Order: sequence, then structure tokens, then C-alpha cells
Amino acid sequence: MMADPARALNVSVTRKATTSYGEPMQLDIPNQFTSTLQARNVLQDILFWAHNMLAAGLEDRLFAVLRVLVDSWFVTLNNTSRSESTPKEALTRNRLLNVARLFSVMLLETFRATDETIYDEYMDDFTEIIRTAEVVTSRSTKTSFGIDNGLVDIVGFVGQHCRDPVIRRQALGISTRSGRVEGGRLAYIAGAILGETVRLEEQGLSVKAAGDIPESHRVRLWAGSQYFGWRKIRLVFRRSPYDDSMLGAQEEDVWVSLPDGVEMVDPSHDDCSSDLSTPDTVFGSGYVAFLDNRCTRSYYAIDSSPFFFPIPKM
Repeated sequence: MMADPARALNVSVTRKATTSYGEPMQLDIPNQFTSTLQARNVLQDILFWAHNMLAAGLEDRLFAVLRVLVDSWFVTLNNTSRSESTPKEALTRNRLLNVARLFSVMLLETFRATDETIYDEYMDDFTEIIRTAEVVTSRSTKTSFGIDNGLVDIVGFVGQHCRDPVIRRQALGISTRSGRVEGGRLAYIAGAILGETVRLEEQGLSVKAAGDIPESHRVRLWAGSQYFGWRKIRLVFRRSPYDDSMLGAQEEDVWVSLPDGVEMVDPSHDDCSSDLSTPDTVFGSGYVAFLDNRCTRSYYAIDSSPFFFPIPKM
């Protein structure tokens, strides 16, 4: 949980821009993938290359070829999928890879966006992502571990940035019902956060389409903290202009109760368990910190200097 992925990508690119390196290498897309793993690795190579292009200040050159690259990758993926020897499970994995493609291109194209209405242009992509996510999550509950993550973050992103009420509530439903667990990401916690986002943005409005929510009503999740003992999450949202409170960005603090059935485990090992006022997890744009010692209030911090594009576990 590191707040908004678009903001985390922005922070990561800014940090890496201080590193001196040559122009990122060019990429070649094979005519055929020998396996789903190869397709995944090639997509990751494209995204890593795109990140480096942004960090090198080569945005214009990147966006001139980005969609050509990912479209070529997608054609190869489809050609592989049409093979008679491709099993049903591999076809499902390929659909998840396509979700990662749609999400990642959207993320790269909008990571510097100063307004939220830009996401209204991606309605077809949002629709395809949620359609696939509904099929996948209806078949099984997925639990995976490690730094890799995927569907929980992507569905959460759709719910945060897609203001179409139907698609948004589909994303909310997937998060609250799927029971999906990806490392430290729990779908029902993402659903609780998304539910509060919808409440903030739609209160006082009659929302039948994305355009019914003006920029002034939209919010971005900026930071937050979890309190296991209280079973609550404190969230900080910002309204436009989001990036600079000095220019008038309004911040709203919201407390969200964790859903019933969520097991909370205190990660610290000390004798100060009665102190519930110290947050167990603190997260923001590009970082997350876990409580290491409640007595000294020390934390183990992780930042997102190496940004990981979410790709669903297969």
C-alpha cells in the first residue's frame, strides 16, 4: 500500500533522474513467444525501458514509440494465444497480461497529470480491465507472496480514477468480494479505501456518468496510516490543485474502519502493546514504513525508487 501508483511512478522517475546514465537501450519484440513467462518478461522489459526513458528526460521520444511497442507485443501475444497447443490456463494468463498492458500504458501516459479528468479518456481500457478482473476473480481466490503484485493494485487504480458509476462499483465489488491477497495487499482493505473515495467524490451529486463529477469534487489519495489495535485506517485525500498545498490544495482526513473478518497481526515485537496511538503502517507517495518497535516508535521504511509495475500473478 503506497498511495496512488501514478504519484509513486512520478516520485520514482524524479529520484532516478538524478542518476547519470546513457540513453536507454532500444527494444525488439519477437515474432512469437515460446511461453507466457517470456511474454511477461518482454512486457517487463518494455516497462523498465519506458521508466528509464522518462528518467532520462526523453518523454517525447518515448511517447512517439510506446504504443507501437506495446501494440507489437500484443499482436505477438495474440498470435501465441491462437496456437492450437495453447491450454486454457495459458489463455487466462494472457488476458491478465493484457490487463497489465492496458494499465501500464495508461499509467505512463498520465503519471504527470495535474488533473483527474484526463482519466475520462480511458473508459474503454477501464471497461476491459474490469471485465477481465471479474472473470478471473469469480473463478478462484488468489493468494500470493513476494514484492510482485498485480490485480489488487490495478482494480484499486480503476476504482480511484474511473468516475463512471457502473465501472467504479464493479471495481468496488471485486475488491470487497474477491478475498484476493497479494503479499501485503488485501483486496477488502483496498475496497474499504475505495468506498470512502466514492463517498467523498459523489456526495451531493447525481452521478450517471464520469463527467458528472467536476474536477473540484475529485480527490487523490495522498497518504495514510494503519492502526491495527483500533482496526482503523487514517487516510489523507487532496483536492485540486493536488500537488501543492501552497496553491490551495485542500486536504481531508478520513478514518475508515476495517471490514469484519480482517485478521490484524501486530508486526512489532516489544512490551508496549497497550500503546494503540502509534500507527503500525505509514504510507504515502512512493514509500511505506512498517512499525519495528512500538516502545521506541521506530520504523522499517521502504521507498519505491525502483518502481514495480503491477502485473497480475499468473
